[in-house]
Amino acid sequence: IQIRMTHTASVTVRLYSILGQPLSTLFDAELPEGPHTLRIQPPNALPGGTYFVGIASEATVVLLRIVYLP
Repeated sequence: IQIRMTHTASVTVRLYSILGQPLSTLFDAELPEGPHTLRIQPPNALPGGTYFVGIASEATVVLLRIVYLP
């Protein structure tokens, strides 16, 4: 996942089921200003399917729909 930070902020990336249930926190750390590439590892035994990835910082929330093929 590629993101660009306009200022240093705490960022949390969470994985959600298609029903919106939180499954896992994939990333939770402070990132400095600038571009970043986050490599996330899905939880063990995650079945293939459609999921949502929520990316949240102090002022912004982005929700991405993904299809995971193990």
